[in-house]
Amino acid sequence: MPQGSVLGPLLWNVMYDGVLRLEFDPDTHIIGCAFRTISDEAALVIAGLMPIAEQVTMAEGIFSRREETSNAPSRQAERSSQWHGCLARWQSRCDASTKGRWTWKLIPNIEAWRHGQVNFYLTQILSGHGCIRSYLKRFGHDTTC
Repeated sequence: MPQGSVLGPLLWNVMYDGVLRLEFDPDTHIIGCAFRTISDEAALVIAGLMPIAEQVTMAEGIFSRREETSNAPSRQAERSSQWHGCLARWQSRCDASTKGRWTWKLIPNIEAWRHGQVNFYLTQILSGHGCIRSYLKRFGHDTTC
């Protein structure tokens, strides 16, 4: 379909609707489906996934203190401490980023965001990237705005 086509957004949604309704193996999970122009930061927040660098930092912190936290309650406390530290760093990075500003307006607190299952349409709304007139105009696909 040619870019700028009047049917472009409709056909795009019909195509993705079919993809999202595919049946996968029970162990397979789709965690996000978005336009390629969405920032990594916004996509991770919408999907509720901590960046891999923060996950590695958290695992390193837990591993480095494993000798000190020999019993189960102290290990759990250490995991919680590491989790909240990583979450605070992630929140600070998102707050300082120039990307994904629409997403931050809708989801200003990462920890409070309880996303459940996010589909293609909700991701379009939360990211501002999708078959939305302002988005299409911004990328030169809709000249009627």
